[in-house]
Amino acid sequence: MEKEQQYVVNAFQQNIGIWGGKQVILYGVGKNTEAILEHTEGFRFLGLMDQGTVGQEIYGCRVLSEEEALEGYQDDRVIVIIARESVVGIIYKRIEHLREEYGIPIYDYSGKDLSMQDTAFEPKPLPYWNASYAGLCAAIDAHDVISFDIFDTLLMRRVLLPTDVFLVVEEKLKQKGTDISFASIRQSAEKSIADACPSLDDIYGEMGKHIKDSDLLEELKRLEIQTDEEQLVSREVVVDAFRHAIHAGKRVYLLSDMYYSSGYLQELLDKYGITGYENIFVSNELKCMKEEGSAYRKYKDLATVNQNDTFLHIGDNRRADIEMGERYGLDTYQVYSGYELLMASSLQGLLVDVASLHKRCLLGLLVAEVFRDPFALCEMGGLLRIGSLRMLGYAFAGSMMGEFTRWLMQVIRKRRATQLLLPSRDGYFIQKLYQLMEDSPVDNVYFRTSRRAATVAGIRSRDDMERIALRGFQGTVCELMKKRFGIDISGDDRAELAVTGENQELVVNLVAEYEAMIYNRAEEERNHYLKYLKEKGVKADGEGILVFDFVTSGTIPYYLSQILDNKLKCVCFSTMNLPNQFYREDTEDILSAYGNIQSYGSRSALSKHYLLLETILTDDRETLAYIDSNGNEVFEGDGRNHKFSEISQIWDGIFDFVHNYKKLYGDIMDGLDLELADQIYGELFSEYLVVDEDIKQVFSNDDLYDGVEKYPVWE
Repeated sequence: MEKEQQYVVNAFQQNIGIWGGKQVILYGVGKNTEAILEHTEGFRFLGLMDQGTVGQEIYGCRVLSEEEALEGYQDDRVIVIIARESVVGIIYKRIEHLREEYGIPIYDYSGKDLSMQDTAFEPKPLPYWNASYAGLCAAIDAHDVISFDIFDTLLMRRVLLPTDVFLVVEEKLKQKGTDISFASIRQSAEKSIADACPSLDDIYGEMGKHIKDSDLLEELKRLEIQTDEEQLVSREVVVDAFRHAIHAGKRVYLLSDMYYSSGYLQELLDKYGITGYENIFVSNELKCMKEEGSAYRKYKDLATVNQNDTFLHIGDNRRADIEMGERYGLDTYQVYSGYELLMASSLQGLLVDVASLHKRCLLGLLVAEVFRDPFALCEMGGLLRIGSLRMLGYAFAGSMMGEFTRWLMQVIRKRRATQLLLPSRDGYFIQKLYQLMEDSPVDNVYFRTSRRAATVAGIRSRDDMERIALRGFQGTVCELMKKRFGIDISGDDRAELAVTGENQELVVNLVAEYEAMIYNRAEEERNHYLKYLKEKGVKADGEGILVFDFVTSGTIPYYLSQILDNKLKCVCFSTMNLPNQFYREDTEDILSAYGNIQSYGSRSALSKHYLLLETILTDDRETLAYIDSNGNEVFEGDGRNHKFSEISQIWDGIFDFVHNYKKLYGDIMDGLDLELADQIYGELFSEYLVVDEDIKQVFSNDDLYDGVEKYPVWE
C-alpha cells in the first residue's frame, strides 16, 4: 500500500467511533477508496457514489444514485468524501442538499463534519504557484536527459474528462443510426485487461466479445481515433519548453501510459511540430507503466549513456508523473493539467454539477482556452488574470452567446418562423452568430432601429405621445422634445426648464400644444422608415415573423408592430420589469430565454451584468436617430462607434468558441444549458479574477434616449 493510501486508511480507521454501526457510503472511486475498502475493519459499507460512474460496480461495490443512497434511510447512514482537500468542497456542494433536505451527515476521510466547514473558495498558497516557464527551462538546463509526458502535458483535449471522448463517439454513432453503449463497452474492455498494458488493438479485441461484427469494430476504432484527434490542442508553453530542451542539446524522450502505438503517436505529434526527440516509450509496448513505476526503471536503463546522467521528468499527474518518477530516481517538474488548474481556481464552483456530457463539453472548451498555459494561475499566486479581450469573449461570453443562439434556433424551428428580424444594434452580432451556427437559416434581416426611431415612427395616438414623453429623462424640456419627438421648441419660453418628476403636467401640456407638429413628424418618419424597411426585405404582413431584442421592456417590438401594422412576436435573452404599459408578465408575445429581470431581487449573472453584454452586442455605428427623406440613416453624434475595433476582439473569441462547439458537437448535442452559460458568465465578476484595467475601460454605455451620456459599465 502506498504512503498516501496508508495515511488515508489510518485516518479513516480512527473514526470508527463516529461511524461505527452506521452504513457508510464512500463518495469517490479512486485508489484511496479502494484502500479503505480493503484495509479497514468494523465498517458497514453500503456502496459508493460518484457523479460519472452511477450504476457501475467498482471494487465490488455498486456506485449508487442519489435515490439509491436515500432508499430506506432511517438516520442510519453517513456519506464520507474520499478526495483531495482541493476537491472536497466541490463535492460537498454537489451533495449538500442530501444533508439539508434529508439530514444525512457528510464527512471527509479524517472525520471532519463538512457542514461545519467553510467551503467557499479562497486561494490557497500552493507550492505550485512558484512554478513558471522560466523555472521549467532552468530545470531542463540543469539535467542531461529530459522526458515529457504527452497527454495533459504537451497535448490536451477539449473535453473535461478523457472518457468523454467515448461518450462523444457514442453520440456520433446514434446520429448514424447505430445505438450501442459504446462508452460502457469501451471502458469495461480496457479495464478488464488493464494489467496487461493493452494496446488499442488489444482493447478492441476484448470488445469483440460483445460486438461480433468485425467491420463495425473497425469502424468504431476509426471513429474513436478521429474523434480523439479532433479534440486535441497543444499546450504551447510546454511545447516551447520541449523545443528549448531540443535546442539546448538535451537527450529528450517521451513517456506515456497509453494504448496508442509509438508509431501513431509520432505521426500525431508531427502535426504539432513536436519533433527531434530520441524516442517514445509507451506502456503498451514497454509492457509496464509509469503509474506502477516500473516504466521509469526500464526507461532509465534504455536512456542512460553515462552513469552520471541526470534525469528530469515533466508531467501533470501527481502520482504517475511526480511521485512514481521520484521514487525511481528521477527529478520531476509538475505542470498542472487543465482540470487540475480548474479545481485550484476560483472557477472550481463550475464543477459542482457536471453530470451531463453537454455541461462537460462546454467546460472542456473553456478549460482548453483558459488553462492551456499550465502557469496561468501562477503569475497572480492562484488568481486567474484576464489579459486579453479575446480570452474574455471565448471563455466567459462564448457559452452564453452560443447557448442563446441554439435556443433561438430551436424557437425558430418550433414556431416555424418565416422571417427573423434583427434590429440594430444588438441584432448585428446575433445575426452573425445565427448564420454561423445554423446550416439552413430562415430568412433573416438586419436593419437599423432604435427607441428614438421606432417610437416616433410608431406614434398612432395621443396616448403614444404621452407615454413617450413621460418616460424618465435627464435634461431640459427642449432636449426631451428633440430627442423623443425630433421637433425643435428652442423658441419656447419653457425650453430650458429641467425635466423633473414634479413637472410631468408641464410635459403633458407641451405634448398637447405641439401635438400636430409631433403627428406630422411621426407620419413623415413612418413613411420614410416603411420604405427603408421594405428595401431591406422586412416583411410587413403575415404570421411567423420574429423580432429579436436583447433585454427588452417591450418598446422595440411594440412600436415596430405599430409601424408595420402587424403584431410581431419577440425573442430575447430576457424581459425587463414586466408587466408594464406594453405587455403583461405572462405575455405570449415575447419569448425569453432567461425569463423576466426585476430591478431588485434577480440573481442571475445576466440580470446583474446585462449592460456589459449590451456593450458587446453592437455594430460599427452609433445609435440611429431616424431615416431621412432620401432613405439615408441619420445617427446620433458623429455616427461612429469608436470602441468597435476593441469590441471586435471580444467577438473573435466568441466566434472561435462557437466555431469549436459546432465543429465538435454541432451534430450531436440537442440539449441546452442556459443556466451553466449564465454561471460561467458570472464567474467573470468574481473577486478572485483579475481583469486588466484597460479591458474594463472598453465597456461603456450611454442612453441618449433618456438623456444619459456615456458612462463606464465595469467599475
